Amino acid sequence: MRVFFALLIVCVCFKTAFTQNDTAYIFYDSAKTVLQAKGIVTKNQKQGKWVSYFLSGQVKFIINYKNDTLNGIFTEYSPTGLPLKKGTFENGFLTGEYKIYSNRGVVQAELLYKQNKLNGECKYYSPQGKLTAIKNYVDDTLHGKTSLFFESSKPKSVAYFNKGMETSEWKEFYSNGKPSLIGKFEQGNENGQWASFYPSGKLRSQTNYVNGKKHGEQKYFHETGKTKQIEHWENGRLMRLSAYYDDKGKILTKSTFDNGIGTKISYYHPENAKKSVVSFENGLPHGDAVFYYSSGKLLAEMKYNQGNVEGLKIEYFSNDFFKEISKYINDNPHGEYFEFYESGALKTQGFYKNGLEDSLWWEFYEDGTVRSDGYYKQGIEDSTWFEFYENGQIASAGKYKNGNKEGEWLEFYRDSTLSSKGEYVSGKKHAHWYGYFPNGDVQMEGDFADGLETGTWKIYHDNGTVYKEGMFIEGQEHGRWNEYLPNGQLEAFGNFVAGNEHGAWYNIAANGDTIQIDFWEMGKLMNCSDVLIRGKKYNKGTLKNGNGSRITYHSNGKKSAEGNIKNGELSGRWKYYNEKETLVAEGVLDEGKKIGWWKYYDDNGKIESEGRYENDLLTGKWFFYDEKQKIIDIKQF
Repeated sequence: MRVFFALLIVCVCFKTAFTQNDTAYIFYDSAKTVLQAKGIVTKNQKQGKWVSYFLSGQVKFIINYKNDTLNGIFTEYSPTGLPLKKGTFENGFLTGEYKIYSNRGVVQAELLYKQNKLNGECKYYSPQGKLTAIKNYVDDTLHGKTSLFFESSKPKSVAYFNKGMETSEWKEFYSNGKPSLIGKFEQGNENGQWASFYPSGKLRSQTNYVNGKKHGEQKYFHETGKTKQIEHWENGRLMRLSAYYDDKGKILTKSTFDNGIGTKISYYHPENAKKSVVSFENGLPHGDAVFYYSSGKLLAEMKYNQGNVEGLKIEYFSNDFFKEISKYINDNPHGEYFEFYESGALKTQGFYKNGLEDSLWWEFYEDGTVRSDGYYKQGIEDSTWFEFYENGQIASAGKYKNGNKEGEWLEFYRDSTLSSKGEYVSGKKHAHWYGYFPNGDVQMEGDFADGLETGTWKIYHDNGTVYKEGMFIEGQEHGRWNEYLPNGQLEAFGNFVAGNEHGAWYNIAANGDTIQIDFWEMGKLMNCSDVLIRGKKYNKGTLKNGNGSRITYHSNGKKSAEGNIKNGELSGRWKYYNEKETLVAEGVLDEGKKIGWWKYYDDNGKIESEGRYENDLLTGKWFFYDEKQKIIDIKQF
């Protein structure tokens, strides 16, 4: 692992000599107002502790130097002041314990390094802090025992490595603790007998390997313990197989497969329906192969040539319509490719060359309208790409270079008016970006750096006045943010820390009076003050310590929203109102995210749209209505 720090991309530097050879360096931004870094230089070499800062003033790095070389403890912090990384350098090399944390301070990895390479036992954790893996390394290579775990902390697999190659015993488990697979490796190859099991613990199969290839008997069993089928392999080639038995030991199908020649028939269990029919020659698939759904419907058909798919391959939906049509050469897709919807309509059309997408590709909506088109070169997007809405209007346009968006990209509304524009560099948003209202007015603007929002951002009302403004640091809101009414009157203000509301947030009336104060703890609403509008007290709900009901109001005293809060997050059914207290939206929230069925209404209370959300994303069918409450559109998400 290479570790390096970009500390000193700065514009202004002040230095103060305090001995003949020692100088304290202090780096500021171009405005000479924001401290970026400070440290000691002796004889033109960094020495001792150096500190760099976020724009907020919060410490970002603490790093130690000796003779201009990283040496000693270093710590990287999040904008909230929580540690992100901790470790130690010796003469420029990462050595000893190295910890990685989430932005909420939860340990994600505990690693051991020796001269910048992983050495020793390393532990990995889930975002919730649950142990997910223990791996042993020597010089950045897996060596020794490796264990993976389920979220329940039960073992998922146990394996052993010797200089990066699997060796010794290998075990995999179900979440109930029962083994799913047991076997042995030697120098990276399966060797000896391997066994797989049902979740009940009953034996599913036994297979013998020699140098990574099946050799000898491979037995399959029903969960009752009765033999299902026996295969005989020689050096990775299937030579013979027995009759197929049901779970009571009754022969269902006899095999004519012998000496690597014949037809192998596989079956579903417990339905005992035919699963596949594959021709073999010299122990390898050769000739026709047909696959079936458990219902007996055709799933796929293709041809093999000495173990490799060759020629036309066709896959089907269970309704007998085509799913995919492709051509293969030497087990790689090569030539025209077609993908279909279950209705039979064309979904994708393109070309493969030696297993990689190549030339012009199209995607279609189910009605035949083009969804996107562009070029691939050796499997990656290249040149100009277009995306379209179902109505045929352009949705986005721009260029790819080596699989990454590059240069100016334009995004459009459904009526072809511009919705956003900006520049990409190596697939990441960069420099100044604009978002637009359908009428062409600016809706939002701000800068990106390496794909993350940075600096001051502004969001506007449709009349051109500022709606929200504040600072981003590395893609997260940080510091004070203001919200305004369309007339320019301040409506709310408060602070963010690392993208989370934190501290007191003030809701302001049109006359400048404070309507209510919300109290946040890192994105969780914990408490709120009484609601006072023109001296009148309103019902605020029962919220206390992050739990209870909540009611909010417009500055005219009309209700704006009502619902429940659980553990600081919006939860349960919520309703939203306009300034006339007409219902404009209603639905269910779970931890602040929309779930289930939601309805949206116009300012007169007539339904405009309705549909389902899953984890804050539209899903399934959505219905759109005209002023007479008639459905004018149905969209599938």
